[in-house]
Amino acid sequence: MATLPNSPDSSWLGFRGVSEIRDISCRASFELILSVIASVAFLVSCSDESADHRKIAPDKIMAEVDGEPISFEDLRTTAAKNGYDLYGVDGTEKAMRDSINFELLAAQAEEEDYFDDPEVRRMVRGLAVQKLLADRIDEEIGNTVLDDAELEAFYEERKETEFSQPTLARARVLHLMPVEKGASTLESKRKKVEEAFSAGKTFAEVVKELSDNPADRSRGGDTNWLTEGDSNKRYLQEVLDAIFRLKEADETAGPIETGKGLFWVQLVERREGRTTPYNEAKRSIGQRVYRQKRLNAYDGYLKKLRDGYSVKEFPERLSAALKEDRGGSSGAPGPPMGPVTLPASQ
Repeated sequence: MATLPNSPDSSWLGFRGVSEIRDISCRASFELILSVIASVAFLVSCSDESADHRKIAPDKIMAEVDGEPISFEDLRTTAAKNGYDLYGVDGTEKAMRDSINFELLAAQAEEEDYFDDPEVRRMVRGLAVQKLLADRIDEEIGNTVLDDAELEAFYEERKETEFSQPTLARARVLHLMPVEKGASTLESKRKKVEEAFSAGKTFAEVVKELSDNPADRSRGGDTNWLTEGDSNKRYLQEVLDAIFRLKEADETAGPIETGKGLFWVQLVERREGRTTPYNEAKRSIGQRVYRQKRLNAYDGYLKKLRDGYSVKEFPERLSAALKEDRGGSSGAPGPPMGPVTLPASQ
């Protein structure tokens, strides 16, 4: 599925203001200037509200720069973007200053043919694409009302996988391995373990002293966190089951007889699993469902466009370009031949 570009907002057409640019002048870059110019180009050449088309009543024009009107809404947008209080004297002056400065830069950019600059044109295309999506996609689903039944169905389908947290446990394990000499030797080792416990030694101390598993000895038998229901290559299922039957810290169980010897387990910490109730998850579910509807609408819209426009892909040329770009290395595998899926958006 394609990735949907972010929807536009009023900040596309705003301007940071000359005072703000002056404050960061030592850090200004070519990309920042191009971004300002691209916004100007978008206003002049792409928007229905450009200088040639804006229908503003004379009493709504607050200022003009070389015939370009500055409306009260322009001032409101500039004030909101920069955090000015438009209804205070200082805020009004700043909004007017920044709006005039913006139009001055726009006029000079047009005078110097920056609108024909390839980089500016590329930026303008990107802005136009985002505005198109806002008009065609967001507008289409903007008033979508999510049905409770749909949200509940989403929750029930994922309740056990996404909205449930399993029980976790951390424990210590003591392992006595069987030996070839017979059960008597294993029995004598078992007695040593029980005597050590009776003598008041801690579980970790007994593991380090008597465990037959070197890895367990080095860390005092610590298992790290285990997840109930998950298989584990380090521990037999009988051992895992015994751990999760324990409820309180320091509670122990054993010996547990298995085909691989005897085990004792001690619970270090337990964190009970929890299922998030629907009412708690409803908001996030709504956001996910809405986002999916938006993506579906986007994919559907792109499919219509592909059906209506001529699209040609040249995988051989792409393969050659990739090979040349990475220095012509013959050892690295090339891209698969045949159809190539290109990004759906810039």
